[in-house]
Amino acid sequence: MKKFTLLISFCFLMFTANVFAADEDLSELISNPKLGSYSKILLSNFNQTATRGLVVHPSTDLPKMLFYKDGQIYMECFLEHNGSRYLTELENEGVIFHAKSYGLATCLVPILKISTILAKDNVLRLEAGHLARHMMDTVRRCSNILPLHEGVVYENSTDKDVQFFKGKDVIVGVVDEGFDFTHPNYYNNEGTEYRVSSIWVQGADSGTAPKGYSYGAEYDDEADILAVGTDNAEETHGTHTSGIAAGGGYKTSYTGVAPESDMILVATNMTTTGIVNGVSYILNKAKETGKPCVVNLSLGSQIGPHDGTGYADRMLDEMVGEGAIIVGAAGNSGESNIHIKKTFTKESKDSIATFLSLGDDFDGAAIVDIWSRELFEYDIIVSIYNSASGNYSATTGLIPVTNSTENLMLPTENNEYYLSISNSHYSYNNSYNCMIQVEPANVLSDEYITITVKMPDNTDYHGTINMWATDATFTDNDIAGYMSGNTTYTVGEIGGVGKEIISVGAYCTKNMWKSLSTDKEYTYDPVPVSYSIAPFSSLGPTADGRIKPDITAPGFGVVSGYNSFNSSYGEDCTTTVQKMEFNNKSYYWGIDQGTSMACPVVAGSVALWLSANPRLTPDDIRNILKTTSFEPTVTRSSVAELPKDNTWGWGKLNALSGITGVVPTFVENISVAGNDNFYNLSYSGNRCFNIETSSSISKIVVSDLSGRNIREINFSKEADEFSFDLEGINSGIYMLQIYSPDAYGASKIFVK
Repeated sequence: MKKFTLLISFCFLMFTANVFAADEDLSELISNPKLGSYSKILLSNFNQTATRGLVVHPSTDLPKMLFYKDGQIYMECFLEHNGSRYLTELENEGVIFHAKSYGLATCLVPILKISTILAKDNVLRLEAGHLARHMMDTVRRCSNILPLHEGVVYENSTDKDVQFFKGKDVIVGVVDEGFDFTHPNYYNNEGTEYRVSSIWVQGADSGTAPKGYSYGAEYDDEADILAVGTDNAEETHGTHTSGIAAGGGYKTSYTGVAPESDMILVATNMTTTGIVNGVSYILNKAKETGKPCVVNLSLGSQIGPHDGTGYADRMLDEMVGEGAIIVGAAGNSGESNIHIKKTFTKESKDSIATFLSLGDDFDGAAIVDIWSRELFEYDIIVSIYNSASGNYSATTGLIPVTNSTENLMLPTENNEYYLSISNSHYSYNNSYNCMIQVEPANVLSDEYITITVKMPDNTDYHGTINMWATDATFTDNDIAGYMSGNTTYTVGEIGGVGKEIISVGAYCTKNMWKSLSTDKEYTYDPVPVSYSIAPFSSLGPTADGRIKPDITAPGFGVVSGYNSFNSSYGEDCTTTVQKMEFNNKSYYWGIDQGTSMACPVVAGSVALWLSANPRLTPDDIRNILKTTSFEPTVTRSSVAELPKDNTWGWGKLNALSGITGVVPTFVENISVAGNDNFYNLSYSGNRCFNIETSSSISKIVVSDLSGRNIREINFSKEADEFSFDLEGINSGIYMLQIYSPDAYGASKIFVK
């Protein structure tokens, strides 16, 4: 482990030598109260590396948050400000802005200008982006998606009213990594039409960045996209999730949920800021086309307040609206004791004491993220416990949460533990946050890291503490006075706890598969119970008490495409179930599991609903889930309205029942010229429309959103009321232009 992290840090030092003088010290900057906890840890690690030329506690993910651009180093971060009118002033200081929302922006900030920028009154807080994680046949049947593909006949309708819902004229966006842009899943089922309209590879070091962004490369030509091949040959996650949501299936039985949708893919750098930028990019592209859009986020993190007030959640919440939906994975921590909650009282002078369990395959740094629910102060102690002697072999002593940053090395007789402890006040939810990063030189069987949170002496502070572990769990080690962790409150940041994001848990629909390589059937061990909640599916509530997830969908043993550039997922892989030849190359489909897989089932279903009604909002989607979902404890049964709980949300996804409640016909007047209000357009049913007018009408032209004329209807009579029908036109949104001798009008209509 050390050789690898040392190499990265050494290379990083050589890389930054010309842009950061060895005698520059960021210690004073790191204590600035406007810096968030993760920013302090990032800059503290960088400071020790750059100023001392020594690796004290290297972190292999540091380069992910730092950009070398135009001869200087930038930190990728969220910037909270008190007015967009001040942003030009910050741009003059070298800040490069990307996505913007009310009071927040993602940006690149020059490290050497951070002090100057924080000194400005209009800058409220700066927080570095942190790394997110992946939230890893029968699906369409179990979620009632298949009938939508095969055709729906509405009650009291005739055969001519059969409608097929496959996501046509809807954009499915996916922010992920490990895409195989050449996979046949990105074509229609026959493999003749490529459906990806554009991609943004955020980690590309050449090419042209998208408009409004300063890094990566955008490609919007089919040949150029195919030439990219893959963004990451070591991953397959993005290929799998996007295939579930919208894969064409290419002559297999593994068709995605919305196989006729358009697709926009963002190969993210996996930072929270990069993910937010990716969603913004997709939704802006969708607005340019005039098409509704759903974005899939099979990504998450346990770093953050878990109450919807985190910067990523706040920005994503502001991006959604009519025809703009975000669906996120709840997380895969349903079996991991990564959470502790305790309410301190004035009388008890209580405390939390717990051990960090790092696991047998631990390799790197663990993070403990501690948040108060009320604004009260607390103290932190990190110690090393020796189980052989029953004593502590090293300790930090008391560290008040009001202290800014502590960088320590705790030595024991046989080991070294490198610590960064960063504290900050987060004004948006009025709480104190303490973040502890710990990296042991080695993982020893008889030494344990202990974390203690206690009330300060001689105070009456009281309130609730929540703490989450990343790359570790909490345990009591069977010692009295210590607390174990639990699996509640484990729905994660980014995809899980946002107030406007539809968050998705997972249940099991498949517990065995037949491997292509061995021609044998395999089962999971232990074998999950069919139609039961997946053991890994994260549990709510959120820290502010909201019930999450919102819905569950199949996420255990889901088949989708694999990245053909990743040799680990080829014909010899035991989880591969299908091989197809396409364009003189072999491509594969196989199983995977996680809320990452359940999330795109829901995202694809939302695309089907948007194809029926492109004006759906997040509130509409939640209401559909609330009133149409399958009851959790049985296989296929629906009730009028289900109670929501922190395991299932509103139950199991039922895409077919969802569609029946979202197909209105609407009329929206766009513009009128000449004689104001000379007509009134209304819908009378069966694809018939009426026009009441104060002026004679000569013709009506119906066109699709691309401007292509679909139908022209001419009128020769003079009347104050006209009627026409649009029989034979596919369901969708159309523009209606109305011409009279002395006036002109235009309306947007939805034909169902």
